Amino acid sequence: MSHAAVEIDISESDGKAFKSKVRGKTFPVKHWIALLKKLNRNSDIVAERHFRNMLNNRMLKCGISVQCPQCTQHTWYSLDDLSDRVVCERCLEEFEFPVIKPISENKWHVRTIGPFSVENYAQGGYCVALTMNFFVGHHLTNEITWLPSFNISGIKTNPIEVDFGMFLSEGSIDEINPPAIIFGECKSYNEFEDEDINKLRLLAEKCPGAVIVFSTLRPSLKSREKKLIAKLARKGRGRYKPEQWINPVLILTGIELFSDFGPPSCWEEKGDPYSRFAKDYGNRNIQELCNITQQMHLGIESYWDWSDQKRKRRLANRDKKKNKKA
Repeated sequence: MSHAAVEIDISESDGKAFKSKVRGKTFPVKHWIALLKKLNRNSDIVAERHFRNMLNNRMLKCGISVQCPQCTQHTWYSLDDLSDRVVCERCLEEFEFPVIKPISENKWHVRTIGPFSVENYAQGGYCVALTMNFFVGHHLTNEITWLPSFNISGIKTNPIEVDFGMFLSEGSIDEINPPAIIFGECKSYNEFEDEDINKLRLLAEKCPGAVIVFSTLRPSLKSREKKLIAKLARKGRGRYKPEQWINPVLILTGIELFSDFGPPSCWEEKGDPYSRFAKDYGNRNIQELCNITQQMHLGIESYWDWSDQKRKRRLANRDKKKNKKA
């Protein structure tokens, strides 16, 4: 439905072009209620409340679909546009609104409005909004300042476009902690490309201590994406300060973003293999969340196993050097 009433250029055979208004799609109210009922455990009360909230928050606008008696085409009219006489958008003829005929339930339709009528998931805005809501709504912070879609310049390269950034202070309300810096790349349903990962790799190198977020509405990543992001994630596990990684990498998918309750409930609801990670999510801080999501969505080892393997390699290399000297 996300397609507003817009004007588009249409070329003619003689080379001239004119603008034609294209209407966005509308759907019957009863279809929306049925969908929301299905998504809300078949509860009529919750579905109607959900639908009412969407109307009140100006996500949807209600109107009536009326058939023109001249051209027989149906046109959607918002309640604000209704009067004793209406004009058909197709044939431009004016006709009387069918007052004497009762308006059936099937004639009540809704249309998306405002930012929700922008195509392509609001040009990626849905994923950004859900990602920022994830940090705000799931007890990860007591204070947050965020900025969507901005450019960073002065890094000896072309300006880098970042989907969102934020300062986030972890802990309870009465705690005062230095804020974490977070940079994020969001994809609705497209895949992360090499340039996306290279961009955040450059930001990580210039901003040690910053958290790097890869967020998507898809439930899982492709193997190619996992391999590329895993390399950056392991590099980000290096030591920056005591008990602080140099660049923690966080992976968020539709499993986390679409959940009303967030971790660990969202993982428990999905069952295996996600539910087993819920038991390991103890400290509930960003760094531990990075550790869990890297294992879950990238398929790599935990930070503790990685650290132990690194320690063993270091000891093995030291022993080799001793043996050579001997």
